[in-house]
Amino acid sequence: MFRMVACPLLLIALGLVGFIISQSLWPSQGSAVPAGAYPVLEYQNLVDMGEREWGALAIARFSLANRGNRELLLNQFRTNCSCSALQTETDGKLQPAEEIRLGPHQRTCLVLRVSVRGPVGEPMLNVVHFRTNDPAQPHGALTAKVARIRGGVETFPAVVAFGAVLEGDECRRTVEVRDRSSVARRVVAVQSSNPELLEVNLLPLLTEAQTEQQPSEGALIGRIEAAVNTAKAAPIEGTIHITLDDPQKPPLKIDVHGRILPVVEFTPSVVVLPRRSAQGWSHSAEVRCRNARGMPLGLHLQEVPAELAARIESSNDDPSSCTLRIECRPDLIDQLGASRRLVLKLRARTGDAERELTIPILWRKQEVSHERERMESANWLQPD
Repeated sequence: MFRMVACPLLLIALGLVGFIISQSLWPSQGSAVPAGAYPVLEYQNLVDMGEREWGALAIARFSLANRGNRELLLNQFRTNCSCSALQTETDGKLQPAEEIRLGPHQRTCLVLRVSVRGPVGEPMLNVVHFRTNDPAQPHGALTAKVARIRGGVETFPAVVAFGAVLEGDECRRTVEVRDRSSVARRVVAVQSSNPELLEVNLLPLLTEAQTEQQPSEGALIGRIEAAVNTAKAAPIEGTIHITLDDPQKPPLKIDVHGRILPVVEFTPSVVVLPRRSAQGWSHSAEVRCRNARGMPLGLHLQEVPAELAARIESSNDDPSSCTLRIECRPDLIDQLGASRRLVLKLRARTGDAERELTIPILWRKQEVSHERERMESANWLQPD
């Protein structure tokens, strides 16, 4: 009897709780809500950002407030363009807008960031739709308007990627600067952030028939040559700064990336001794040497530390490679101490060029004792 009565009562209670929650969050216009006991959304639905340049980042701020006596809920934000993003601003920090709750008489600010795109000379509208629990306006919309898109300046390519290049190889790239504005500006200066590695110069302009880009990309206002000094192996990192004859336009920046690889490759590039082998600890090592261009490699020892012995063994099958064998001299091992940094110097001939090369050698005797202690503690090696 108790179970028969309890089940209907439980269902009634659950239904009542669900009804109360739904009315508190999403009261319908026909529900019996006491006068003034509901959220009231008040907001600025349009921000005119004036004229903006093509490709620029425009920011619109919208103020929203709850003038009602219940919590206001805003969610399901949807933009009409992937070029825009809606964010909340709290204490100067921006976060993606997903769900916003405002208590009675509270307000907040939403930030819409827009990447200006579209036909030059035309307006641009970005609209964000959202849902509210205000019974008088269950749906809302924020509109950011660009009154007119001005022509912008772009570079082709946007980033200069040299990739991997070898020492001594010629390495140049050409960058085009184009302007979509009705009155084209001019490039007046270019500068490299790392002039010792990256040299930049202005080139004469070409006719449209001589260029690779389409006229729709804007008028050609500048050509820049970027050349890398490949004298030695190093990362290629830098920035090209482009100054226009428009004082209101900040300098354009183009990132430059790549890497200069050595012509002679050493594997491994750093030798650590002693090293662990299947037969135990070894005081010798082999370094594979190869000419990256595939040409015959002439390698000669120039300076060997007194504590080491080294020899070069040529390969009969591959004249572009050889093997460098390094070992510690047994009678001088004690002079190396617990830790030591040594450098072995060589001279290499690759084609018509000669270059000096070095191989770092790290001696770490302390690592042997640490490894031995670990093995002894695990009963892998019995103490002497």
